[in-house]
Amino acid sequence: MGNTATPVAQTDKVPSEQPNAEAQAALTAQLATLEGQLATVNQQSADQQTKIEQLSKQLGEALQLADKKEQQLSEVLQLVDEQGETIANQDLEIKRLRATPDALPSFVLDKTVYTVDCRQFTWKKTSYEVADLVANKALQKELVKAGVGFIKIKEQA
Repeated sequence: MGNTATPVAQTDKVPSEQPNAEAQAALTAQLATLEGQLATVNQQSADQQTKIEQLSKQLGEALQLADKKEQQLSEVLQLVDEQGETIANQDLEIKRLRATPDALPSFVLDKTVYTVDCRQFTWKKTSYEVADLVANKALQKELVKAGVGFIKIKEQA
C-alpha cells in the first residue's frame, strides 16, 4: 500500500449567531444611551439659547432705558445751566437796582412807602409783573402781610 492520504473533509463552520446578537444588543443599548445623552445636550443647548435670548432682550431694554435716562440727565443739566444763567442775570439786575434805589418801583400802603425789589414774581401759582403789584392794593396787602422778601419798607409815616 502506499501512502495514500485521505483527504480531510473541510467543514464549513457556521459562526455562532449568539455572539453577534449580544454585540448587536450591546451596540443598540449604547446607541440608545448616546441618543438619550444627545437629547439631553440638545435640550440644555435649547434652554441656554432661550436664556441667552432673554438676557439679550433684557440687555437691550436696559440699554434703551440708560439712553433715555442719559437724555433726561442731559436735559436737566441744560436746564440747570440755563437757570444758573438766569440767576446770575437776576443777581446783576438786583445789584444794579440796589445801586440806584430810586429806580425801584414803589407803592404806598397804609401811609407806608414800600419798594419792590424785583421785576416779576410768582404768587400762589400765578405770575405777576411789578406793574401788576403797583396797581393792585389787595395783592399789596396780601404780600406785605405775608412778609415776602422782595418788598421792603422805604419810608414810614
